Amino acid sequence: MAGLREIRTRIKSVTNTKKTTYAMKLVSATKLRKAQEAVELSREYTNALAVLVARIIREKQDGAFSHPLLEQRSEVKRIALIVVGANRGLCGAYNTNVNRAIEVFYKKHSDKEIDVIALGRKPIEYFKKQEITCSASYNDLADDLNAWPLEDIMASMEDAFLAGSIDAVYVLYTRFFSALTMSAEAVQFLPVDADALIAESEAASDASSQGGVLFEPSAEKVFTSIIPRIVSGKLRQACLDSKASEHGSRMTAMDSATKNASDLIDSLTRKFNRLRQSSITSEILDIIGGAEGLK
Repeated sequence: MAGLREIRTRIKSVTNTKKTTYAMKLVSATKLRKAQEAVELSREYTNALAVLVARIIREKQDGAFSHPLLEQRSEVKRIALIVVGANRGLCGAYNTNVNRAIEVFYKKHSDKEIDVIALGRKPIEYFKKQEITCSASYNDLADDLNAWPLEDIMASMEDAFLAGSIDAVYVLYTRFFSALTMSAEAVQFLPVDADALIAESEAASDASSQGGVLFEPSAEKVFTSIIPRIVSGKLRQACLDSKASEHGSRMTAMDSATKNASDLIDSLTRKFNRLRQSSITSEILDIIGGAEGLK
């Protein structure tokens, strides 16, 4: 009967979908483990740089060192926004949360001119839909961040900031806490906030309790060379967080899809069995009725 054939076909289709979502879940779980390790290692590096800078500032007797990347502008008119997103979908609310964070950022800075640098196909599609022109866009990025042009992007942002063509640089990314907990947020990268660096160093390590350090050729030159490294390191950290968040969201979404497929298969199987039993019972009654009629 047609009903039974349709249900059998649908069960087969859902079963195939379940196999696909389960495979995607396993792939994302594997990528997530590697991404988590990269995030942890990168945080150790950026925290170590922050601790070193904080130590230099504390040991400086005649005030903190100055650096062009620490210069706070009296009036902020034009800002750059680096958006880190995904290349693909099927990752739950990840892309939606990034888009919402972009909307919040634009409302908060509605009085400023914003230059957008988009990393990932999904944010590029969002800006096209909103008819916002990106000054630079990068799609089809590899899973390996070593292939991303992060150094070039940050170098161009630093040059633009030092030249005065932009007054601040923000990075909008998804901060990774766990596979179930993440937050899309925009963080100011330029100008560098020295007080925030000290706060980060205190959270990472109690630098004040450690002994003195001899800096060569001088503490000021070390300080000057570390600041750009901190900025580029933080951009890399943001991208690593975003990749880990994407893999975590996709793994969670595919796990949920696999469970939903299993529930749907069970429901369809019960419906198929009830319909088949009803058909068999009806045929038996017809046979019995025909036999009684012959008597």
